[in-house]
Amino acid sequence: MALVLRSVNRIDWEELWRVICSNVWATLSSCLEAFLPASLRPYRLSTAEAAQLAALRARLQVQFDPDNPQHEEALQRLWGHAFPGAPWEGPRSQRWRDMGWQRDDPRSDFRGGGFASLQNHLFMAEAAPALFAALLHKSVGERSEWEYPFAVAGVNLTFALEELLELRGRRAGGAAAAVAGVPVPAGAPRGAAARGFVGLLQSSDTAFEEVYCCAFAALDAEWLARRAGYMEFNAVLKAATARVGEALAAAPASMKELQRLLGLPEPQPSRKS
Repeated sequence: MALVLRSVNRIDWEELWRVICSNVWATLSSCLEAFLPASLRPYRLSTAEAAQLAALRARLQVQFDPDNPQHEEALQRLWGHAFPGAPWEGPRSQRWRDMGWQRDDPRSDFRGGGFASLQNHLFMAEAAPALFAALLHKSVGERSEWEYPFAVAGVNLTFALEELLELRGRRAGGAAAAVAGVPVPAGAPRGAAARGFVGLLQSSDTAFEEVYCCAFAALDAEWLARRAGYMEFNAVLKAATARVGEALAAAPASMKELQRLLGLPEPQPSRKS
């Protein structure tokens, strides 16, 4: 019995020292954090922020499904906005090319941006119809003779924003999570742009779509400023994405402030070069 008592009461000095050191380090780190610049402090998500970010990441993983009636209905709605008054010709039609798709069937172009790229086009058409029409018809500014295709540009921009905001792929670090059965990357964003976006996400469930609209306007403004041609699109996309990243890194409190930071120009009458 005495042997048992000695075993129970014996102190594991190594473990005790480890616990003490761990607690002291945690306390010191917490104290020192207050003296660090905001950019160097560990970034932590609140429970609500983590849930919203995980839900958005899950939504952006969804691929376009031609067998899903909701996806087909969304495509038909897009047709109505792009070709008002024109009867629905189905997912295969040469008219889709007039919108800037690469083929007669735009569903093949959704592979790069998934269903989100279609949703972004729809959101702009319904929430910002003037911007949608201006970008689709290239009705603002002095245009190039060889313009970028509106629809495919939107797919590329969707993917670029997902990368910038750490919403997919390796940049969305942390342990894997699942929302509605869909595995998605988890973890707090590392970059300043992605952190700035989290603040906007708290005030709007459609923050990603709204940022997309701002980014597309910035892309078109960059295109006009450079007097760019089709072969320069990738460079323009990269520059516009960088501008959006810098604006978001400033932690805008609203979409209106984001627009101001981007310096988006007022619409001007169209002039063909």
